[in-house]
Amino acid sequence: MKRKILVISPYNPFAPILGAAEKGLYYRIKNLATLADVTLLSFAEPNGQGKKIAADHGVTAHLVSNPLRNAATVPSRLARLRRLLTGRLELFQNIHALTSGLASGLPVILKDQRFDLIHIDDVIIAPISRHLPREPKKLLFFHNLMTLQHRNYCRAKREIQKELAARIELFWVYLFEKRILREFPNVVVLTDVEKKKAAFMSPATNVVQIPLEIDPEEYRPSSLPTDARRVTLSGTMSYEPNHEAALHFIRDVLPGIRSRIDDVKFYVVGKSPRDELLRLHDGHVVITGKVDDIRESLSRAGVVVAPILSGGGMRFKILESFALSKAVVSTSLGAEGIDYTDGKDIMIADTAQAFADSVCMLLENRGECERLGRNARLLIEERYAVPQVWARWRQVYSELGIS
Repeated sequence: MKRKILVISPYNPFAPILGAAEKGLYYRIKNLATLADVTLLSFAEPNGQGKKIAADHGVTAHLVSNPLRNAATVPSRLARLRRLLTGRLELFQNIHALTSGLASGLPVILKDQRFDLIHIDDVIIAPISRHLPREPKKLLFFHNLMTLQHRNYCRAKREIQKELAARIELFWVYLFEKRILREFPNVVVLTDVEKKKAAFMSPATNVVQIPLEIDPEEYRPSSLPTDARRVTLSGTMSYEPNHEAALHFIRDVLPGIRSRIDDVKFYVVGKSPRDELLRLHDGHVVITGKVDDIRESLSRAGVVVAPILSGGGMRFKILESFALSKAVVSTSLGAEGIDYTDGKDIMIADTAQAFADSVCMLLENRGECERLGRNARLLIEERYAVPQVWARWRQVYSELGIS
């Protein structure tokens, strides 16, 4: 008889367009359904097809309304200051709203069913554990350890006032996350850096590191023509680290490249670009917004960049580029969590000048781009393909009684 697992996630893996978090969950839940009877509690997507698609994959889906979908209020400066000093951060209000929204679906699910394991997918809904029965084992997966994410925000701030505000936020986030870690005996994180930090924050918690995965068959090198003068950055542009990275590249890196290669074009690809970024769209900077297929945009790039200055966790955008055999230049932080060799699979550059030099070298040397791309693709096949990563997840589930 199959075991029963309840997966609770703010990310719907059966939505029509999948981001990095949704895609990773899609890979895992599809494999998990071969081991156990899986019930998913998540937020409904606009087209309303999620339940049917989930059923086609052998998953029972309960989908509820997302309370944040239409909640776009901007607090006053005074209100933001009060929240900062009292710890009532907008982040925590969003966590409360997401948790409450998902909790509204629990009574129907728990009424007639008992589960052997409850998998909670991301710390931003971890407080839902207080709405759950105590008996089943629980596993918490961190898409990002927010403490490290906010620490990196602090380090990236250049203005004293913004850095101070970021450090106060870090204090409240650390307290929140430390408390959450101590409530869960078993957690999974993405990177070794996160594993060490989580173990320090909660020594009694069993912390396992498992990286992101990608399907090499879904992301195959394309026969589309490459534009040797196109540099591409991809990601959701409303996400602060991506927005910051795009601005940094345009203002600090691109001038150094254009001084050597005047006809270079920088493409910023991803949904929800802010007005500050849109205003920079010109003959040398192209802000595309959302695209139908990110694989096509990446495939056409001569070089893909990840000039990340803040944030945390792993970047799925780099795995996508690697799988497509693209040459990538990244900061050390951008490539965090990936077991790369600098100069073999990727170019690492942590200053604007070094970044510009690396991009220029690749734009002027197609053979070097192809060598990096081949090695990057091999790295994906050997370490980050779905079957290899799923084997590590399966070991975790087996130790929790699911096999």
